[in-house]
Amino acid sequence: MLANDPLFVKDTAMPHPATVFLLGRTPEIAAAELAAVLPQEELFPLTPQVLRCPTAVPDAPALLSRLGGTVKIGEVIANKFTPAAVADAIAHQHSGGKALFAISWVNGQKNAATLAAGLNVKTLLKQRGINARLVTSRAPQLPAAAINRHGAREFTVLSDGSVARIIAAQDVDDFTRRDVGRPHRDVKSGTLPPKLARMMVNLAQVPANGTLLDPFCGSGTVLSEAMLSGVASVLGSDVSAKAVGESQANLRWLQQQYPETAAAHWQVFVADVRQLEKTLGRQKVAAVVTEPFLGPPRRGRETRAQLQAVIQELTALYTDAFAQFAKVVADGGRVVFAQPSFTHGGEVLTLELDAAVTQLGFTRSGGPYPYHRPDQHVLRSISVWEKNM
Repeated sequence: MLANDPLFVKDTAMPHPATVFLLGRTPEIAAAELAAVLPQEELFPLTPQVLRCPTAVPDAPALLSRLGGTVKIGEVIANKFTPAAVADAIAHQHSGGKALFAISWVNGQKNAATLAAGLNVKTLLKQRGINARLVTSRAPQLPAAAINRHGAREFTVLSDGSVARIIAAQDVDDFTRRDVGRPHRDVKSGTLPPKLARMMVNLAQVPANGTLLDPFCGSGTVLSEAMLSGVASVLGSDVSAKAVGESQANLRWLQQQYPETAAAHWQVFVADVRQLEKTLGRQKVAAVVTEPFLGPPRRGRETRAQLQAVIQELTALYTDAFAQFAKVVADGGRVVFAQPSFTHGGEVLTLELDAAVTQLGFTRSGGPYPYHRPDQHVLRSISVWEKNM
């Protein structure tokens, strides 16, 4: 649960123990994902990219492995940063050898004072007989790879002056492996990033033994991330037989590479989204998670009229898709849907779907959350819709 009380943003005394979550480059959807995964916890924003939970989490690495949008998890070790507090934390866990550590500021501060603080910590450790090395980075934050590969300890000074020890860092290499290391990746049609797919799956909140459907499955990214998230059963369909074959090959590869997905049931088949009810028969699904066809690849030279024609076609397709979702999604189930907007000059051209989707029996429960880079011609936004009971 996300709390927006401004008093917590200004609070200068973060109680111990507390947990902080450092979000990635799309903090809005990352924060929504975290709230969906931890529905019983109160999450307070310290900054747009840092959330605080007033309690400790039992297994931070396991929690982080479930998330797509959170890059680091930390535990607060002191309400005020001092070199002694950091040195105490390092000494408490030191088991021999050289201690690698780094200090970063969540506000991006990186100057001579930062280096001096690190050197003071190193001096204090030397006085205790601990050989230490201060790890520095050109980036304001220590890259997750430096933590995971080299065992460096990172301490982050938060916006309220408190300091957190990073206890889990996202395995970026694993996400990259599933993106570019799988058998098939459709670069021409565009691929959904695994991190975004994971966030979308988590936003769906699929119940135990529930079935997740992706009716525009492409190369199977959503299905893969759902299986890795523990979803018991996934269904995928696509109008393209080539996409279905590639998705099937990717899911077989996934089950070979990730044994934890071996028990998951999956099925992928050729089908038009407009015929879902006919294809599935009486079967109901707990959730739909999908990035639909976003239109033909853009070159950036399209006229406004051409883009408006694409928007008209996509609006009709998406409305037809939601009409089918209304028939195959169980009451109370969710649809997590990525839809595009298009840039033209300084203008952003959007699709208007809300009225039609609402009329079909859905209520928006989250979003739209932006997910795009500033230089992209096609801008994604993610919405969460709940099927009315």
